[in-house]
Amino acid sequence: MKKSIDKESEIQDVIAEEKGRGPRRPADIRTLRERRRLRSDIAKLFEAEDERGFILALQRARIPEPQFSNALREWRKLQKTHSRSDETP
Repeated sequence: MKKSIDKESEIQDVIAEEKGRGPRRPADIRTLRERRRLRSDIAKLFEAEDERGFILALQRARIPEPQFSNALREWRKLQKTHSRSDETP
């Protein structure tokens, strides 16, 4: 008897939660594609081995100014730090 009450309570909780979320909307295909493209572009940023590749990845991701310049500046700082750490034994 107690199991059925607990199960009924669980079901009611799930129903209440679903109602609280509002009506379901169909998936926005454009948004899903844009998110997928953005994830791919971000992955390319991390894979860029040289400045030119990094710049191309930023452009492909449509990063606007001033974020573009800020990202490039930070990337250059990171490259300098990497090159220094490679030089020290």
